[in-house]
Amino acid sequence: FFINTSGKMSAFAGHATDDNNIFVGGTDYTDTEPEVFLYKLSEDGQIDRDLSSKIERGNLNFPRVQLIEGLPEDKILLHGVFSEYDGNPVSNKTAIIDQEGNFHTGFLQEDENAFFTDVKKIDDQQCYIAGSFVSPNGATSLVRITDLKTAVQAPYRDQQSSMGQIFPNPMVSNRLQIDMDQEWSDKNLSYKIIQLSSGRICQQGKLSAGSKHDIQVPQLATGAYSLLLKYQNQERSHIFVKGQ
Repeated sequence: FFINTSGKMSAFAGHATDDNNIFVGGTDYTDTEPEVFLYKLSEDGQIDRDLSSKIERGNLNFPRVQLIEGLPEDKILLHGVFSEYDGNPVSNKTAIIDQEGNFHTGFLQEDENAFFTDVKKIDDQQCYIAGSFVSPNGATSLVRITDLKTAVQAPYRDQQSSMGQIFPNPMVSNRLQIDMDQEWSDKNLSYKIIQLSSGRICQQGKLSAGSKHDIQVPQLATGAYSLLLKYQNQERSHIFVKGQ
């Protein structure tokens, strides 16, 4: 596809659907004030610009669509900097639409300051969302949606007692140490290290029962991460930072 925009548009996100349509979004600089744009490109090369008229920037600066991700049942998640979609307020700058551009209500609408960076589908019902936000269940930076039809979120595990202490934090070497709380020291655990900016699982493994653990993490780039510890159906997430 080629869209002749005379250099006045910037595309930040795109998503190809199973029926070979492509959604492209970004910022339109054609007018005096920049606006959000969302195009649907069909398999035969036709461009549907009508979806752009449904997105309103309001009084927000730097308007844009910056993330487009597919969800089950042919739903699409849009995230960026815009205040309304098809007349519906999107206080967290996020809209769920179908492939015809119709708005789907009830998705994390309580959060007014969300900034999502990535969505990772777990299965046809669940996904992880990462970014900078405090979700309605109290989670920060990473939340698991357990029912994409209703946007029900998993209980926030960090509101329960932690499984231990992470140090050093920030981490400046390739070694992450954990002092386990007594009630968890006799348990065999699994762990995942998740990059908060992308939602990507960077490392995972098993931890045998013990009061102290060392995890070697030579591949981690500078940034913020969540260490997710799991025992049977119980999970605890611990946020840490990898320094330079």
